[in-house]
Amino acid sequence: MMYYYIYNHDCFTVGADGSDGSWNTDSNYPTRDQAAARVHYLNGGDDIYVFGNICNQVTNIATNIGRLDWTCRRIAEVLESSRE
Repeated sequence: MMYYYIYNHDCFTVGADGSDGSWNTDSNYPTRDQAAARVHYLNGGDDIYVFGNICNQVTNIATNIGRLDWTCRRIAEVLESSRE
């Protein structure tokens, strides 16, 4: 059985065609990269690809947290200066 993903409305659905031609869903993911990582693993790939994808996601989250922190600090500065 060969797994692949399709874009299904608002997510990427991983699955495979059954012997009777029916679609068998394995899982759903919000991003193409996550779906591709799952397909890679299900088709016999190693976990290194999955691990690398997770590392990229963590890096993206950390970057966004840094941006949010910067934005909150700027808002606090503006609010503080408006009180003076």
